[in-house]
Amino acid sequence: MRISVISNASATPADKEFFTYNAPFQYRWTNKYLQSTLKPVRRDGTPTTFNINDVSFEVTVPAKGAGTLGLIFADPCFAGAAATCFWASKFQTFERMTELMNVVVPNVDYWQILGDNFYDRDGHLTQAWYDQLSLHVKSTLFATTAGNHDYWGFGSSIIGLDIDQFGNGLMQYYGMDTISSYQMSQNTSIPTGHFIDYSIDPDAKQTKHKLPPLENFFTWFAIGNVGYILYSGGYEYQDTKPYFEEACAWLKKEKTAVAFIAGHWNDAGLGCSRHMDVPAVYEEVRRGRGG
Repeated sequence: MRISVISNASATPADKEFFTYNAPFQYRWTNKYLQSTLKPVRRDGTPTTFNINDVSFEVTVPAKGAGTLGLIFADPCFAGAAATCFWASKFQTFERMTELMNVVVPNVDYWQILGDNFYDRDGHLTQAWYDQLSLHVKSTLFATTAGNHDYWGFGSSIIGLDIDQFGNGLMQYYGMDTISSYQMSQNTSIPTGHFIDYSIDPDAKQTKHKLPPLENFFTWFAIGNVGYILYSGGYEYQDTKPYFEEACAWLKKEKTAVAFIAGHWNDAGLGCSRHMDVPAVYEEVRRGRGG
């Protein structure tokens, strides 16, 4: 299980011996510091206890084949019209959603945000949200994927700005265990513990505004009797097809009761090609062309 801790870059990092990756954010949200590691956990539905700087928390993974309950949502937006969140104040999104999380998540097995995570360019909205959540919520199994507003502040590559995060803030803040993590673990030339592919600098002249490698946003896993394939629609289908095939083969062996393909875009456009929205990918996979 990947465990990550985010702190302000100016603060004293948590126990560095606990983590295999300790480094400031790169390219975006550079006022933050990421620590991450993989730790063994029990797989029988009983909790595994960890301790970091005298703070104890439990991580519980449902037993294989067990029924599970999860909370899944997308597009949490609370910053007002400046972030195109015109109804944030009327519906009190920030107050109601964070309260909902603290009440509901301790009673479920996992939770997910399927993109447009707070429409956040510089990381301050994400921190404001997580500052309101309990330790129990933060230590519950979590997964996410990127949406158009996680790449471009105004939600479209056509009007991308130099200050946009292009997914770099998101991929570091959430510390997902992705294809990139696996690939790096197999590469002996990469330092132990490195799990994010930083090979594309969005500010370099030759890669101006180019998105990070897709491998940072593609993963699959099972929680109890439910399987998931999470991916980002900001890339081309032919580039992601090998991973869909590998994920489908793994899920077939895992024999979950049900499996979901989860992404952000429900239709093409706004940075998503006509082959990469979730309905299109589902059709490709269902017909056997992607897995």
